[in-house]
Amino acid sequence: MPVIEAHARRALAMSEGFVQLARAQPAQAYRLETLDLRDVLVEAVDACWPLAQARAVALDGAAPAQECLVSGDRSMLIRALVNLIDNAPKHGSSSGGRVQCELVAAGAGWRIEVADAGAPLMPDLAAGLFTAFRRGVTGAPGTGLGLAFLQTVARHQAGWRGLAQGNAFFIELPADAAG
Repeated sequence: MPVIEAHARRALAMSEGFVQLARAQPAQAYRLETLDLRDVLVEAVDACWPLAQARAVALDGAAPAQECLVSGDRSMLIRALVNLIDNAPKHGSSSGGRVQCELVAAGAGWRIEVADAGAPLMPDLAAGLFTAFRRGVTGAPGTGLGLAFLQTVARHQAGWRGLAQGNAFFIELPADAAG
């Protein structure tokens, strides 16, 4: 019975990933508004907090004191960050590790970077992880859709995504003209 349950959970997770990615594809799916990325970061970190605690991984967030305004879709951005934050303890930080989420100014916009304390990824492997169904070599559970979702969300909001260092993924968005 546990094997069937594990397969059912994996199928459900994959279905959910498909639905998220499909919803993120059309440009008309986005409800752009001026929002403060500090609030988006807090919501994403809060959503991941229970899972990090269950894995005994410290989850930290840092942001500037001033508003970090962008034009974006709040729910899509939160989901993209949850994907990033959730990936860090699964693929990088082990029990007792740390995941750092940081919002910083970047050029004419803002960058949210999520870094774990795990071994750095090789650049050639990391570049392919933004393609649907590509997965790392850790053997951790997942469908290989989270970073593809991140890429889609970034592209539809005039932003970009990437790997800052060997274990720090980011999404970067242009500052809102109002901010």
